[in-house]
Amino acid sequence: MAVDEHLSILKTGVTAWNNWRALNPNIRPDLTNANLTNANLKDANLTGANLRSADLTRANLPRAILTDANLKDANLTRAFLMVTNLTRADLRGADLTNATLTGAKFTRADLTGANLADANITNADLTNANLSDASLTDAWLWDTNFARANLTGANFMDANLIPDLSTACADPLRPPKNLPDDVNRPDPWEHCLEPTAK
Repeated sequence: MAVDEHLSILKTGVTAWNNWRALNPNIRPDLTNANLTNANLKDANLTGANLRSADLTRANLPRAILTDANLKDANLTRAFLMVTNLTRADLRGADLTNATLTGAKFTRADLTGANLADANITNADLTNANLSDASLTDAWLWDTNFARANLTGANFMDANLIPDLSTACADPLRPPKNLPDDVNRPDPWEHCLEPTAK
């Protein structure tokens, strides 16, 4: 469960929260299982925060910093994460259905088994991200950067505007599923400069 003090400060407002983080840089916020539905967390510093299984349905998180955050199994359905920094975030099993992720940074993030169905991932940076077994069904992928991303077993059923995936990686035995015929496929491991998993 979330630490009551941490959750109380966050609900006071982003300015108070960011000031508290600046004064307590060594504290890793524990917001496990927190109910943050519809929360306004624009510009919030959530670096390294534990948000495992938190409910962030329809939360407003543009330009928030979630670097190294634990969002495993979190509910981010219809959340707004425009230009949000999720570098190295743990999003394994997270639900990002219908989330707005335009311009978000997912460099080296772990999205294994995440649900990105109907998400708008336009202009997002997924360099070196792990999307093994993730669902991108009906997702919008205009100008999305998948350089060296692990797409093993990822599902692209009916995804929109799929970019060139030739710079991504995938296990040759479990390539991404349901890619249109005209999309350049990911390279196998041996052709990838910096694979994220084997």
